[in-house]
Amino acid sequence: MNKIINKFLSGIIILLVSSTAYGQSQTVSGVVSDGETGESIPGATVLVKGTSNGTVTDIDGKYFLNVTTEDAILMISFVGYESLEIEVGNRSTIDVSLKVSLTELSEVVVIGYGTQKKKVVTGAIESISAEEITSTPILRAEQALQGRTAGVQVTNLSGQPGETPTVVIRGAGTTGSSTPLYIVDGLQVDNIEYLNPGDIESMDVLKDAASAAIY
Repeated sequence: MNKIINKFLSGIIILLVSSTAYGQSQTVSGVVSDGETGESIPGATVLVKGTSNGTVTDIDGKYFLNVTTEDAILMISFVGYESLEIEVGNRSTIDVSLKVSLTELSEVVVIGYGTQKKKVVTGAIESISAEEITSTPILRAEQALQGRTAGVQVTNLSGQPGETPTVVIRGAGTTGSSTPLYIVDGLQVDNIEYLNPGDIESMDVLKDAASAAIY
């Protein structure tokens, strides 16, 4: 009888522990959009404050993110917009509208440690503006680098439109392989094929060890 009671109590304890763990984790989803036009913002960063847990919005501005506690705070940011912080609480759907930033980034480049004025940067950095990106009809964001940055080779082996091009910076990738390291709004991503070239404010290529050391 005692063995049966012990097994029963053990089962209750396991169920309670499982329920508690389940209650501490939840999936939050939503859409990030422009507060004025209502248009979705692809490539916006959604990050849990104080952690490295984050994601970027897809082509429709949608995001999905797992959070572990109800008191988690989401930090939403995108170039050209004011950053926003929102408490998750017990909500599973959080739609976000970002306001356009009134402070323009004049002649600055993005580096691993933040942003600096272009004239004071000593590292080997190449910048491509939105005007340069949209001045040429391209299908993929990587193609904006072609012919505009010294030491960067962009090739399309098959010649088929829309194919993923090969990007090589100074003969090797940032990670030592042939593939560069892509950072979108401070978050590392595997590729940038989901980005619409027309939505890019600027592209900065860090070509030396000093500039990319933080990564």
